[in-house]
Amino acid sequence: MDQKAMIVQLTVEELRALMKSAVAEANTETRPEPLEYLTLEKAAKLTGFDERTVLNHVKLRGLPAMKIVHEWRFDRAELVRWMAEQKFKMKEAG
Repeated sequence: MDQKAMIVQLTVEELRALMKSAVAEANTETRPEPLEYLTLEKAAKLTGFDERTVLNHVKLRGLPAMKIVHEWRFDRAELVRWMAEQKFKMKEAG
């Protein structure tokens, strides 16, 4: 038997309180931003570039994007991170 192992006895009420506390703590932890995919039009608005310039940045400067069927999609968080790395000023999201 592992020397670090131990047996703990809890009442049902103590177990419930412990579980409630653990769930409350888990709910307050920082969660990653939800994924948000932008169309080419919305990516252009966010960056302040026209759509052709956005596509040029995809092809020539490594702007992260994916093409789904015939439409471009941009992960908003990745786009913002890329813009910061490129030292471009972002327009207010709105």
